[in-house]
Amino acid sequence: MHNVNKLQHILMLIFLDLDGTLVNTVHPSWKPYKDGLQDFLVAQIPLFAGVKEFIASRKHKGDSLVIASDSHPRYVNPIADMLSVEALSLADKPNNKKILEFLDSHPQYKQMVAEGNCLMVGDTKLDIEFGRRIGALTCWIHPYRITKDIIDERDGIGDEMASKKMEPTFTVKNFAAIEEIIDFPLNNLTSVS
Repeated sequence: MHNVNKLQHILMLIFLDLDGTLVNTVHPSWKPYKDGLQDFLVAQIPLFAGVKEFIASRKHKGDSLVIASDSHPRYVNPIADMLSVEALSLADKPNNKKILEFLDSHPQYKQMVAEGNCLMVGDTKLDIEFGRRIGALTCWIHPYRITKDIIDERDGIGDEMASKKMEPTFTVKNFAAIEEIIDFPLNNLTSVS
């Protein structure tokens, strides 16, 4: 006997911002590394709780994960390699020129976006705007404490109100919540009044 009420998992393309989303590198002291000006040891990069588990789970379920970051490839690529995910270095997020070229060179990903099976996860208004520009669902994640020394008006780091004004599809504090949203989308709908 088969269960007709069980939803089949729809394969997702998940774009992940790097700094402030996967790794706790929002403090200005990380800027020389993010700009590709200084070498670093991948082991010294602080991952947020649940990142490795989230990536392993999503890959096991067949989803495709791509880091979409405006940091320098010299910084992004070693972290992506350590996490075993693809990486796309964008010069100026939310400009979507590079992402559209990337999607053109990956027809299966382009189809996922066209079918609405794409999610952009990030911690700033730029990430949410970027996701909206490519037609993705958006998830604003806020895994760190906002302090005066990390606020960056240009990138929107630490500006909770600006991120929420972009009206992300979902707002979460951790990766377990994103997992729940992807696995049980009908349980995570919000009513419109």
